Amino acid sequence: PNVKKAVRWNSPFYGVEGKGFFLSFHVLTKYVKFTFFKGAAPLNNHFIMPGAPGYKDNITATGQGAGNVEAAKKILTDAGYKLEGGKRIGKNGQPVPPLRFRYTTGNQLRQQSGELFQAQMKAIGVEVKIEPLTSLGNTLSTGDYDVIIFAWVGTPFIADAKSIWSTGEGQNYGKYSNTEVDKLLADGAKELDATKMRDLFNQADEIMSKEAYVLPLYQKPVFIAVYNEYRYVRNNPTAEGQTYNIDEWGLAA
Repeated sequence: PNVKKAVRWNSPFYGVEGKGFFLSFHVLTKYVKFTFFKGAAPLNNHFIMPGAPGYKDNITATGQGAGNVEAAKKILTDAGYKLEGGKRIGKNGQPVPPLRFRYTTGNQLRQQSGELFQAQMKAIGVEVKIEPLTSLGNTLSTGDYDVIIFAWVGTPFIADAKSIWSTGEGQNYGKYSNTEVDKLLADGAKELDATKMRDLFNQADEIMSKEAYVLPLYQKPVFIAVYNEYRYVRNNPTAEGQTYNIDEWGLAA
């Protein structure tokens, strides 16, 4: 349950003040998830997974991921990006360049997500060019993308996510920065009371959700196959891996 997928926006072309990440309003997250995984549900939180203690849906109220075509169109049009002949025209009167959607080569799930995203964006006059990549780490660290899909593998400790969202941290590839979020995450990371810690991270998540920097998508199911003579081998989708309880493994009597 700690394997998370997300779409991140990084485009310099659509600078809509106050609502710079309009794409979130139009992405059909439910369609993406239910296309691939029967019974999957939207994450709607950047830190706490559905079903976990302290989980709170902070995305739905923002309207993101609902596939609201008219809302997305209005944001762009009001900001000066006209729709002519099915294409967006920038404030300078020139067609807006296509957004570059990037995913890891050979990952069919992410490729198909990109194709769905491309089709959805066409409905609001936004052209998307899908570009596979061979080095995810280099692409993230250099910001060589407009939109990118990738995954984080979490740990049992929510506070570990601090490095993904805090200003200047190593995993904060898109350079997200919000001083209020920084303080909430820093306080949450050192809070010993689990309930208070989750509340602090939820407060940060509410702010991040409204800013629409990243749209959380889905949890990817994982599985393992074990010969039936072995006992006590259990799956663990966190970064700890399946060997977390290796000291308990054994053979059937």
